[in-house]
Amino acid sequence: MLALAMLASAIVVAFAVVSLSAHVRALTEDVAALTREVIAIGEDVRSLADDVATLTDALTEEDGDASEDETCPSDVTAPPPSDI
Repeated sequence: MLALAMLASAIVVAFAVVSLSAHVRALTEDVAALTREVIAIGEDVRSLADDVATLTDALTEEDGDASEDETCPSDVTAPPPSDI
């Protein structure tokens, strides 16, 4: 009887180890997938930052030359702030 109980316990432990191993493997795959997603998001953010920097440079580019019929951005003075 004791041998049968030990055999049953060994089977239960073996099943638990196999089950735990499968769960750990699935968790590892989930973490790897999450890591890939975070890396992809980081690359998208980096690309967006580059695009914003390029756009900012294009919008703030000053050549310092003003023809007779246009005003150079450096020649424009901002109005004084009004007291509210």
